[in-house]
Amino acid sequence: MWSLLDAIGATILGSMFMLMVITVTMNMNDSVRDLLENNIAQYRVSETAEIIRSDFYRMGYLVPSNKIAAADSNRILFYSDLDNNGIVDTLEYKTDATFDLTLAANQVPLLRIQNNQTLLIATVSDFQLTYRDSTGAAFTYVSLSSSVNRSRIKGISVEMTMEIDQPDTTVQKAATWKSTIRPRNL
Repeated sequence: MWSLLDAIGATILGSMFMLMVITVTMNMNDSVRDLLENNIAQYRVSETAEIIRSDFYRMGYLVPSNKIAAADSNRILFYSDLDNNGIVDTLEYKTDATFDLTLAANQVPLLRIQNNQTLLIATVSDFQLTYRDSTGAAFTYVSLSSSVNRSRIKGISVEMTMEIDQPDTTVQKAATWKSTIRPRNL
């Protein structure tokens, strides 16, 4: 009789132990997946940020005047000799919801257009540009329609958020980059 009770007790304890091991394993898998998705989002943001930072620092290089041709909340068009060959290049960054690409509802393509050659550099959920004068004060976007005000731009604050789509959940993994870039040649 006691051996039957011992066997039942051992089975119950063994089952509880196995259930705990399975639960811990599942929680570890979820944690590793979350960590991996966060790392992917951060990597994508840092790679895109490096491209933007590099181009924006060279803004206006070897351009005598009218260095910024257009400036808006999610678009900038400027001139620079990017490859130091003596020929001024045209460079534009903008978000374009009409670009031929199937994306999630909250994402738009971020395009880099150099000399009329378009390159999709990322899909972003937020891309915001704020233009600053030498004192750090922000310009209104309406005032930037004037080339005189655009010539007074001395810094550009960039805020960019990228999300990783997760088809099985409603939770989005996101990474945000914020920086103020002060090009030397403006």
